[in-house]
Amino acid sequence: MGKTLKEGGRELELKALEALQDRIAVYGDQADLLHPEWNGQSFDIMAAVLTRFGEHLDTCMGEYYFKPAAGNPDGGAYFCAVITLKSDVPAERVPELAYALSIMNFYIESGCFALNKPTDLLVFRSTRSFPGNTPEETLVRDCVLHMEEACGIAEKYCTPVLALAEGSMELPEFIELLQTE
Repeated sequence: MGKTLKEGGRELELKALEALQDRIAVYGDQADLLHPEWNGQSFDIMAAVLTRFGEHLDTCMGEYYFKPAAGNPDGGAYFCAVITLKSDVPAERVPELAYALSIMNFYIESGCFALNKPTDLLVFRSTRSFPGNTPEETLVRDCVLHMEEACGIAEKYCTPVLALAEGSMELPEFIELLQTE
């Protein structure tokens, strides 16, 4: 029997991220484990270039990482999946897109689409919590499943979301599309 998340900490998180890298490679996409530092603290992020995404086979950026569960003494962590669909939403599209995303987020199974300020990144993000007593095998398996679920939801909706962001679809058409879903 392997370690739990609390016992294995970063070592288990790295194993889970490496499993993501292996799974992403199955789809023919590139993923790299990065170790950036911010405010003197080191992080581990699996960054992936996701190709053939959605109807128009767009290329998106996926980032997967763990965050400590603040104030949680059991050693648990949050596993985060962030998929960047577009990095430069035109300012004039932001109000309509924000409204549309708030409606769409009501319909989706989990996670949410969002516009991140100040750069107007259009992202899909989803988070899963893991308690400290999560066994290694469960952590690795469930992180891969969560990554695939986040990609599946983002891919399912990315074509109309990007069309709205780029102005090739208008809000009434977008809402009608959601209602027929």
